[in-house]
This record gives sequence, structure tokens and C-alpha cells, in this order.
Amino acid sequence: VAFDSVADDLVANDTNGFSDVFVRDLQTGEQTLVSAGLDGNPAMGGPSARGMISADGRYVLFLSAAMNLVVGQTWSNLNLYRRDLQTGTTLLVNTTNGIDPVARAYVDYPVMSANGRYVVFGPVSGPPSYLFWRDVDAGTNVLIEVADGLSTAGPWLSMSADGRYVSCLGRTLASGTALEVRDISTGAIVYSNLTFAVSSAALSPDGSRLLSHTGPYEADRINITDIPAPLPYFTNRFSFYSLTPIQSSAQWSGDSRFVAFVS
Repeated sequence: VAFDSVADDLVANDTNGFSDVFVRDLQTGEQTLVSAGLDGNPAMGGPSARGMISADGRYVLFLSAAMNLVVGQTWSNLNLYRRDLQTGTTLLVNTTNGIDPVARAYVDYPVMSANGRYVVFGPVSGPPSYLFWRDVDAGTNVLIEVADGLSTAGPWLSMSADGRYVSCLGRTLASGTALEVRDISTGAIVYSNLTFAVSSAALSPDGSRLLSHTGPYEADRINITDIPAPLPYFTNRFSFYSLTPIQSSAQWSGDSRFVAFVS
């Protein structure tokens, strides 16, 4: 399990005075520092938080304002990093050249594929605001969304386990901004909510279904929709009244068969 803490007695030499990201092996009880500086000690210069672990436990994605996580670091903004627990190395994720952060702007709400290879991150300050899909291993980016004056990242941003499908904000409607699901491999939009603004959403692990919450401005409902959905129309598999937004992709079971929600 990955978590962040301001405690200073979880690993040795934790004297930075900031929150750090850790991983705990629940079988062995071993604790590993994730937000480690280049010397292996807790990172200096700023806090680290929001650790997200890959399905096999090898990679941890996290946000940090620390100054000594990667070689040649000269920026102090909050940026996104991926730690390889197998090799003990850290990579900057929100970058186009592998060296400098994209626009050196605030990054939040990242999502990661099950194997830790693909990451979607944003926003990069605008307008317009940019959302990127990054192959961290290959060091390549795909620009998948631009929303003028809007934050493209948020509780509607999610990704299928294999990294192929991404749900994000799309076109602006009279009722709000529509949610879209995009196929990264083809660039096609395979779903678009053209009726009500979506407040939160989560793709199923296999990318075949979308769990979404519409409201609070229009219709407070939980919807489950098959993907791909014929455009411009679609049919919800299920729809229930609900005031509770989607919390995360953890509401889906690993096989995409079961989903938990509040109604």
C-alpha cells in the first residue's frame, strides 16, 4: 500500500520536516521510502504526497515539490514523478523532453495504467489547459484534450487498466462541459455525453463501461454506459438517482463485472 505521512520515524534519517510518500509491504512489514532524494534519503525542499501504486507494486506515482528527486533539477513547482521500487530510480513524468516540466505549472489528478507505464496528467496552466497521455517508458507524449479556460483534470479523469481508453472533459455545452472517452490508439472519441454535464466518472478496468455521475446542476444520477457508445446517441445500461459523486476507479471490480455506488 502506498501512502503519505508527515511522521519522522517511519524510515531512518527522516529529517526533512515535510510529508513523504511510503510503501508498506503488508506481508513482511517492510517500509520503503518512495519520495527519496538522489542520495536515498528523504527528499528536501518541499512536501511529497498522493502516492499511487501500480497493480504489481513496482511503480509509485506521486506529486512532489522537493528539489533533489532527479538529476539537474532546478524547479520548485509541484510536479509528477514515478518511482521504480525495483531499480530505486525516479523519473519526471510531466515533461516533453524528459528533463524539464511541461510549462512548469501545477499538475494534479494524475491517473496511471495498471502496469505503471502510461500516465495521464493535467492541467498545465492556461487558458487553454492541456492534458497529456505519456508513455513513461518510451518517453513520448500524446496531447489528448484542450479545453479553453477549463481544467481538463479532475474527478472525471480516468483510464482503463491497459492505458488505451481515457475519460476527460471535451466540448462545452449549454449545460456544461461534456465528458468524452477517447481511444488513444486511434484518436477516436468513442463516447460523448451530449445531454448533461458530468461531475465525476470512472472507466471500468477493461474500458468497456463508464460509471458516471451527472449533476448537481441538471440530473443527479449514477449512470453505467457501455463503451464504445454510438455517437451522437447512447443508452445507459443502468441509471439510478444519486447525490453522491464517483470517488475513484476502485468502485469497479478488477474484472469490470461489479460496481459499487451510493443511491
